[in-house]
Amino acid sequence: MPLCFAVFLALAAQAPKVTLAYFQEHFIVRDGIYNESAPLKLPPESPKLSTVFRKNSTFAVWDERGITIRVGKKVKSTKLPDVATSPRAFSRPEILKTLAAIREKKRSRDVSALSGAIRVGNHVYFLGRWEDSGGKTWAEALVQVDLADRFPTPKLVGRPEVLSLADKPIDDQLQILDGLVSYVARKGDHWGIEQYNTQNGRFTFDQLGDLLESYQPGDAKIGYFVEKTSYGTTIAGRIDLRSRTRKVLAECRSRMRFIDSSEPPCIVISSGNTATILSAATGAVMDMPVPSATRRTSLGIVIWTPVGSPKRAWLYDPVRWQVRAWWNSTQGSGQPGN
Repeated sequence: MPLCFAVFLALAAQAPKVTLAYFQEHFIVRDGIYNESAPLKLPPESPKLSTVFRKNSTFAVWDERGITIRVGKKVKSTKLPDVATSPRAFSRPEILKTLAAIREKKRSRDVSALSGAIRVGNHVYFLGRWEDSGGKTWAEALVQVDLADRFPTPKLVGRPEVLSLADKPIDDQLQILDGLVSYVARKGDHWGIEQYNTQNGRFTFDQLGDLLESYQPGDAKIGYFVEKTSYGTTIAGRIDLRSRTRKVLAECRSRMRFIDSSEPPCIVISSGNTATILSAATGAVMDMPVPSATRRTSLGIVIWTPVGSPKRAWLYDPVRWQVRAWWNSTQGSGQPGN
């Protein structure tokens, strides 16, 4: 036997086996001394309480008070009540409609939430969000604070006709794209990128798709979307926000969702009492137990059933859906062939 082949066999025999266990509502994936936890339930996301920007002794803060400006000991807060009925932001019919809704206590002049904030040089841009009494967004407006002013005053930049995808009290939707203040937004049945040019003060909307059902931002200006088509199918795809390039990863007449925004993209396709999972990188498809849940780890994807009280679980390689390890509540852990 050649020496190199013998060494390879010896190393393979010593290679640690991947195992899957379940302990205190966590799946434990272990590979030798390395282990990783996949929780049964993700911990609730801690709400963001404030967003702070600073230049020397000047602060611009968004919190439960709205926008607060502080320079030294001087402090002033505002919830932007004038914006809701500003002729610079709304037409006369829109203002009359808002005033009527305010009287009926269906709307408020005060800003409800922050959809995003970003700094460009000395200027901070806040995308304020106004919600009605039912929690539905009825307007957003972009407000600028110049940190170089002696005592900055929030100034209305404009009201885009589109609405962002923000849904948190303090969200983080704004980004710089093409050198412009940008965010993913809806406009009627369309969705795309809304951008504000800080040089000429203009808003533009670049349509990327239609009938958006869900959107998950990924890394490096990549996003994952699910949308309906006019002919009755559902599309799951990837969008490169920089190049505006769409890539359809799956299309069918069933419901679809991405398990997360990591690579390789994995899509759950469900219809009635059946479900499959697709690896968009290879096209490999595997049937899933129903109901079941998924959690990605660096060593593979854990799939378990039932969702709230696991009895069986498997660790899969998402490239070809090969089982790397398994667990069940009566027999413990194992590997293929065991």
